[in-house]
Amino acid sequence: MTTDDESSSGESVLSVSDSARPVSGVTDPGPFSAETGGIDLFGVLFDPTATGWATDVSEYAGRIDRFGVVTGHDDVSAGLSALPDSLRESATTVSAEGPRSLGEIGIRVSETLSEGGDVRNSRLVFVDGFEQVLADTSLQTTFRFLHILVESTAFTDAVLHVSLDPEGCDARAVETVAELFDTVIDERAQSL
Repeated sequence: MTTDDESSSGESVLSVSDSARPVSGVTDPGPFSAETGGIDLFGVLFDPTATGWATDVSEYAGRIDRFGVVTGHDDVSAGLSALPDSLRESATTVSAEGPRSLGEIGIRVSETLSEGGDVRNSRLVFVDGFEQVLADTSLQTTFRFLHILVESTAFTDAVLHVSLDPEGCDARAVETVAELFDTVIDERAQSL
């Protein structure tokens, strides 16, 4: 596990930041910083009111070839409202709720990554509001879900970027899930 800001294909990144701070680098880890080439972008939103990620996504709207969103709730409109019309209209959205939602979300992400697209494109799976999962799901289930997500993104050379606001989360649970990631960026420490 490293603490660099640079990410490469197949890498997983956990970004820990206070809710008041925007998550930086959601769409700009290593392979996405080049000015050419397309991006296949897939978002997993656990917080129905989250819109901060949309600012980062919007910056790359002209380069996004495939865009999909899976939510852990039934209303995706708030999360998509801050996006440019072109992205909002082209987004493939799926809601996965209930006791099996983590499994359904994992399946949707794996299916999307294996669907192909342009092999020259960079791929990014971003997960926003992961603190909701830590608060509502057992640590064992959460760990298993993240392990599968990390493995499936690595297998397809995608970058996985998970954002987490640790306030209200068990510190030990945060440390446990952090072990799964190649890189942990603790933006709380950077703001001191």
